[in-house]
Amino acid sequence: MSNHQRTVNYARALFNVEGSLEQVHQRQKDLELLADVIKQNPKMLYLLGCPELSVTAKLTALEDALKIELEPFVRRLIILLLQRRKATQIRQIASEYHKLVMHSLKEIDVDIVSAEPLTDEAKQKVRTKLEHRLEQKVNLIETIDPTLLGGFVVFVHNQMLDLSIKGNLMNLKKAIVVG
Repeated sequence: MSNHQRTVNYARALFNVEGSLEQVHQRQKDLELLADVIKQNPKMLYLLGCPELSVTAKLTALEDALKIELEPFVRRLIILLLQRRKATQIRQIASEYHKLVMHSLKEIDVDIVSAEPLTDEAKQKVRTKLEHRLEQKVNLIETIDPTLLGGFVVFVHNQMLDLSIKGNLMNLKKAIVVG
C-alpha cells in the first residue's frame, strides 16, 4: 500500500468516527494545528521520528507545543501513528481529512491566483460561476502573484484554468509559432 493510500485510510477512519458536526470541525481544527506546528518547527518532525523517544514523550512534546488538549479521537490517532512510526504523515492526513470534510459539506476549495487582490464583486462573480459549474459551494483561496500581468488563474482539484493575460499571451505565441 502506498503512503498516500495509507494517509487517505487514516483520514477516512477518523472521519468515519461518530460525532456531531461540531466534533468533526474540532477534529479538523486539531489536525490543522498539528500540521502547522510540524510545518513551523522542522525539529518536531525529527523528534516524532526519533526511535529513542517513547510514544508518551513524543505525545507530551506535541501537546506542549500545541498548548491545547487534543480531541480524544485525534489523540488516539496520534498515539496510533506514533506507535506505528507514521507520525511524519500527520500533515498529509490533515490535508486528506480536510478534503473529506469539504466533500461531505458539498464544498470545495478553489485556489485563485491574481496579480492584485480581487475586489469583492469580482470574487463573488467568480464564486457564483464556479458554484454553478461545479454544483458545489466554493471557498475561494486567493493568492497574489505579481508576475501575472492581469487576469487570474483558477485551480480546481488537479485542473488549471488560466484566464491571465500572461497565459493568453503564451497561447498566442504558441499559435503564431505553430501557424
